[in-house]
Parts: sequence; structure tokens; C-alpha cells
Amino acid sequence: MQQDESNARAWTLLARITTDIDERRVALMNVVNLEPFNAQAQEALAKLEGQLAISRSLGEDPTTPKRGGGCMRRLIVALILLMAVTIVTIFVYIQINNNENSSAFATDTAVWVQRTQTVQAIALLDAATATAAVQAIIDVTATYEAVPTQTFTPRPTLPPENTATPTITPTLTQTSVPRPEGLPGQIIGWGGRAASNDGYFPVIFISVNDGTIQQVSGSNRGDQVSAVSTSRIVYRRFFPDIFANELSVVDPITTFSTLLGDEWAGTGTVFTETAWPQFTPDGRLLVFSAVDAQKNRGIFVFDSQRAGDKILRITPADGFNYDMPTISPGGTTVVAVRSDGISTSQGVDLVKFDLLTGAREDWTTDGDATIEKMPRWSPDGKLLAYVTEDPETGNGDIVLRTIEGMITIIPVTRTPDIDEINPVFSPDTRYMAYASNFIEGYNIFIYDLLTNGFSRLTFDDEMYFPGAWVE
Repeated sequence: MQQDESNARAWTLLARITTDIDERRVALMNVVNLEPFNAQAQEALAKLEGQLAISRSLGEDPTTPKRGGGCMRRLIVALILLMAVTIVTIFVYIQINNNENSSAFATDTAVWVQRTQTVQAIALLDAATATAAVQAIIDVTATYEAVPTQTFTPRPTLPPENTATPTITPTLTQTSVPRPEGLPGQIIGWGGRAASNDGYFPVIFISVNDGTIQQVSGSNRGDQVSAVSTSRIVYRRFFPDIFANELSVVDPITTFSTLLGDEWAGTGTVFTETAWPQFTPDGRLLVFSAVDAQKNRGIFVFDSQRAGDKILRITPADGFNYDMPTISPGGTTVVAVRSDGISTSQGVDLVKFDLLTGAREDWTTDGDATIEKMPRWSPDGKLLAYVTEDPETGNGDIVLRTIEGMITIIPVTRTPDIDEINPVFSPDTRYMAYASNFIEGYNIFIYDLLTNGFSRLTFDDEMYFPGAWVE
């Protein structure tokens, strides 16, 4: 590579043997530049960029790549060693087959033993000594009869690379996933043993440090919890007498629940079937979905500090349904799930709404090929987690999407036989909690975005789902 920087094969070899992430990224970038149609190099570079994107989202500042590096010297030594071993092997083969007399054979055998020992010793030498040793072998070989050199026929393509994926998805067993240690805060969600088979549960607090569970909604049950703190909690409450659901506020001290709609009573705004609440971190804005008087499900924002009408409609009345909204930490952007209610090429996709300009942008356009759902913005505003559901099995996997710079999609889970749902970030964006049914029922697991490690918060056959992670 020092003599010819346009040697794509040499850059590919450097990318495979180096352990330095910057050198590997530079090598892959050079391969892609030299061979734009090299799909293997493009895929490996994309995966590496995904790792760097996660590091940047967590506040790290990766070093700007430079050409060359510490592994160049090791590559040169490796090539010299390969050439030396090839010369020795050819020499021995010729000498063994040219055994006209026992004396010559014995001499050749002695030379083979000596050279084999020399080659083995080279592996223990540094670069300068190794180069000198290889040159000595070449000089000794020159004193014997000339050996014809084999013609090397290069392979048209390199074998597939064994590149690491940007995330780790281990094979989970009941004993292989430990409890989290030393993590702060509370996860506010819903779960426990269902009073009936209707799928609704009490609102609960779960200590992330030790897994202690506390019910805080009394006899009231529901799902879809959001919270700013342990004192400001909203959930979708189930009313079994009338088989209806409405967003309600629960007081964890008294366990009483009141309708959220009471907070905008008198404004003339009327909703039914309110669902999927999510606060901004400061608690001022609450985004949710609801069915309006025209029977369209849309996205609305409740501004608790706004004078007059506190409700702002985000989505148009265009015949589509909008659900499962998430709002950015600054309260300027909403991402929601759009569907048309039937299976068409415009089925289920993610749509972004700019609250300042009113602009709308399609974030996914694959229709019903993949069912996107349950988006959740990270507290630092740099990542969006959401679930991709297989339309055939109904099972979901969780992915991360970067917001700034080059858009990258990073899978967190890849388990087609397991359903992973309800991603929730920790306040510092370092961790993500989610629900998984990989053993019995649904339990809460925690994923470390920095180390790709997994831990398990709940350990029984009941149902537990995270709604918010508060300090």
C-alpha cells in the first residue's frame, strides 16, 4: 500500500486484520472508493458506521480517520513471512524429489529442518529482525540450484468477510440474563397478575436497582402508561362496566384516578377513545391519539400552560388513521404511525410532523411489508426507537434510528420467534427497557446501548410492560 495506494486488495486485507476501528473504517472507505460495486465492503462499512453513530449519540467523539496506521507494519511483515514460507516449501519439494543420492537427500533434509526452525522463530521477532531473518533465508536459498517459481493466479474476488454486526443479540436462556446492577430510577408501567383475561393491569412502579414492584392504581386497571415523575402519571384506563378506554391521571399516594379530559373541560373539545399518551421531559406537553367527532383517529397535543384552548390538532383529516405518537424532547416534532385501515401499499408507516412549520415527512414507505409501531424518542433527542412487526407472525423486533447526520437504522433485537415491544429510554439515554415474551408471559429487559449488553428486570410468569423511566 505504501507503493500503490490504489491496491483495493491490500486495503481489503488491512480491513480484515486490523483491530483498530479507525484504521478499519479508513480501509473500508478506500475499498468502496476504489471498487464502488464491492457490496461486501459497502455492507461492512455501513455496519461500522452504525457502531460509530451509536457512539456519537452517547456523547463520544470518534477520532477522524487517517490513512495508514500502526497495522501497516504488521501487514508488511505478514506478507514477507508468507513469501519466505512459500520459498522454503518449494525448495524442500524440489530437493526431496531430486534425491539422486543419499548424501544430497540428507543435506537437503538438514537444510529443511534448519529453515523450518528459522521460520518458526521469525514469528517471535519484531518487524526489523523478522525482515533480516527472511532476507537471510533468501540468501541461503540462492546458493542452491535455482528453483522455478510457480505462477500465481489471483482469485477474482475475496472470500466473504467475517465482520461484526453493530449489535449483539445473544441466545437468551432463563439463567443467562442477569439482573441489572446499580442502575438508578423507577420504571413506571403496567403489569402483574391479570384480574381477568381482558389484557388490562394495574399501574406499577418497578425499582430498576432491585426489581421491587409496587401497585399504585388501586382497583383501577389499564395500559399505555406515560409519566414525567412518580407524581405525574397518565395511563389509558379501562372501564369494564361500559367496555371503554379513556386517558386518566392516577395519584400514586391515594391510588385514585381522574379523567385527563377534565383538565381541558369547558374548551369545547370532545374526544373519545383517547390513547397512547407521552409527555415531553418537562411535563408541559402531552401528545396522544383520539377519535374525533368525524370518527377519524388523529394526533393531538395538550399544552397544560397554554391560555385558552389547550388542545392542538397535529394530523389532517385526510382519511388516514394516526396513532402511537411520540414527541421530541423540545416539543417541536411528533412522529406517529399512519395506517389506512386496510392492507395496501400505503398501509402502515411512520410519519414526522414539524409543529413549528406544519411540514410533514414520510419516515418509512414500505407499506405493509413491515409494521412499524410504538415509536419512542430518546431524552437527548438523537435517537428514535420503534418496533418492526412481522406481518406473518405478529412478533416484533426493536430497532434504533439516528436523527442527526447520516440516517442509520440499527437493529437491537433479531429474534423472529419472540415478541419484543414497548421500548423506553432511561433519562440519560444510556439504557433502554422493553417487554419480551421469550420465556413465559412478558417480562422487562434492559439493553445497554454502550456495551450491547442485556439484563432482565422481572423474573416470573406474570405480565410486565414499561411505560416510562424516571429518576
